[in-house]
Amino acid sequence: MCDQRLPSELYEPVAKLIEILPSVTDVIWTWPLSVTPCILDVLHRKKPQCGLHLDYFFGEYVFDRDTLNVMWHSSPSLQSIRIGPDSHNFRGSFAQRERLLRSVIGAPNLKELRLSRNEKAPNIRSENEHLSEKLSLEALHFESTSSFDDDILYGWSHYIDLSTLQTLKIHGRLNGDDLFNGRSQLNRTFPYLRALRLNISSDELRPAEFYESVNNFLHTLPQLTELELDGWHSMINIESLVAYHGPSLGRLKLLNPAAWQFVNEKEIRLINRACPLLEELGVPLNRSQNELGLYRALASIRNLRSLYIHYEILPFQVHEASRVKMTSSNESVSSHTNMPLDDPSFDEFQSQPCERVNYQEHQLRNGHVERIIVDSIIDQKLASEIFQVIADAKPLGSIKLNNLTISVSGSNYGHSISMLVDTFGKSWYVRHINASSRGRGLLIMAEEIQSAEENAGGYGLIPESIEPIFRRAFPEQQHLQRLETRQPRKTSKKLGTKRQDEMGPSTWKHHLRAAVPAWSPRSSTSRNKRREKISLRSGKASWGMLIE
Repeated sequence: MCDQRLPSELYEPVAKLIEILPSVTDVIWTWPLSVTPCILDVLHRKKPQCGLHLDYFFGEYVFDRDTLNVMWHSSPSLQSIRIGPDSHNFRGSFAQRERLLRSVIGAPNLKELRLSRNEKAPNIRSENEHLSEKLSLEALHFESTSSFDDDILYGWSHYIDLSTLQTLKIHGRLNGDDLFNGRSQLNRTFPYLRALRLNISSDELRPAEFYESVNNFLHTLPQLTELELDGWHSMINIESLVAYHGPSLGRLKLLNPAAWQFVNEKEIRLINRACPLLEELGVPLNRSQNELGLYRALASIRNLRSLYIHYEILPFQVHEASRVKMTSSNESVSSHTNMPLDDPSFDEFQSQPCERVNYQEHQLRNGHVERIIVDSIIDQKLASEIFQVIADAKPLGSIKLNNLTISVSGSNYGHSISMLVDTFGKSWYVRHINASSRGRGLLIMAEEIQSAEENAGGYGLIPESIEPIFRRAFPEQQHLQRLETRQPRKTSKKLGTKRQDEMGPSTWKHHLRAAVPAWSPRSSTSRNKRREKISLRSGKASWGMLIE
């Protein structure tokens, strides 16, 4: 990134380009320095209808007092700001930080604010500030996946009128079990809300009262077009949820579920009947020996374009427990006595306890571990076949399935199954590609989604206690197992197909998707709108220009 101030004349060709483009509607500034006067001038004089969007903007140079007070913050063109990580690395004083916040709040036409960290608003002057002094935003995003306290939203509520929000997305885990009760900022009316994302997941089982309060909160909202719930639990009843929000829903994602939670075929068909506009769906499924009915149910959703499947991997007996009762209020349900781990179908080897793989205080059997390994392994061929089964089963005249994202996990509640799943599991992004130029029509391409760091957290190493089970289940892979175990443990890789050194384009797109601004043409809020935008990005030695 170039953080040196360039001569203003270097920006003049960009300003002229903005002026002559007939249909430009958005200018996206990703430079760490202030927007130059010539670009602001052409926006104000020649393109008043064009929106200015600041992304990864705040570096230390922005805190020059004159620049801060004169330039961008009072611009009527400014519509959205994303405060990126750079804003937390400057060597400024608290007063400068306060001035930054006040400048953001003072933007007259600001509609969208994105915060890259779940940070409390500084120096709240009074709880009784008049509503007219607050910012009337349409969209507020807290993008960090770190924990999120109600105090954070409470602090920002002194600057932002939350009742005007149309989009509220909180990616971090909500701390506490009483966030939707009492004086919490989430226990309020959002009369204009249309898109909501909440992360209600937890490392521990939550009480039943928490899920009941979430369910009640969702039924106090106006009908949503987008709903994303990380940490979904079946106590948030799908039938009542889609009966209430279904007629308007275009996106529904219930991913990274709570313990032992997954959607069944009946619930998928309920979603199909209640959500006629649904184009994007994410659901947790249980891998079983009879998944075909689930895939056919998913295919019945006529307008479905994008599908996310989150496979919850657990031993068969665990799935026999009641999903609804899996809360901290009913921990006895998950005890060994309620779900016996002995299986009469196991042979002598499968019946032996497996070292270091436990469920509650009991060791799992080799047969359970074998089943977990088999269920966790989804290779490129299987990922493509899952996509094809669903795509081929779509009704005549329905929208074609464009893409499928597959992930697998084993929850951490009281057992070490997640270690096994992370060792053998992979995630995939599957899509149709047009190969008509080669005379082959549409092809299916499955690309592995790389993790942020290879074998992050130490997973991917194969415990010695698991090796005999793997060799027994996959005897044809024994030569590969020997090859891997000869290497030092710290550099060994997962068994199976070697990961690619470079990301494919769709994998890269997957990583960027969460950071796409709502004003971007790629965003669902801009769907079906033809827009022309200019993106100004910094490089090592020069700036670049991208017209989409």
